[in-house]
Amino acid sequence: MDITLHLILAHFLTDYPLQSDDLVAYKSKHFLGIVVHSLMHVLTSVIFGFPFIFQGNFWLAVLVMFVTHNLLDEGKVWIHRRFKKANRFLFYCLDQVAHLGVIAGSSYLWLQNRVPDFGGR
Repeated sequence: MDITLHLILAHFLTDYPLQSDDLVAYKSKHFLGIVVHSLMHVLTSVIFGFPFIFQGNFWLAVLVMFVTHNLLDEGKVWIHRRFKKANRFLFYCLDQVAHLGVIAGSSYLWLQNRVPDFGGR
């Protein structure tokens, strides 16, 4: 099974069954709640990604996913506070697409030992 699928499964497990209503409420009030939630993502990513932890730059990918998860969730909280009448379902969908994009990008670039060429010589 591909590492990307492992990390997507870890993401959905952490975002749904492992995330309590209390944590959701705490995340919306305190940045520490977002950090705790993101650390839960790190833990499930390491558990699900265990067969791959010595391949590529697994730990760099996990760090990138941790940082971006914090930023994305804090951005979502900021948007919900600032735009009270915003379409929450739309932002939920955009949030999930962004998280999945980070997972896909991380697994492609770092875990499969591919290095992006940004036009360098």
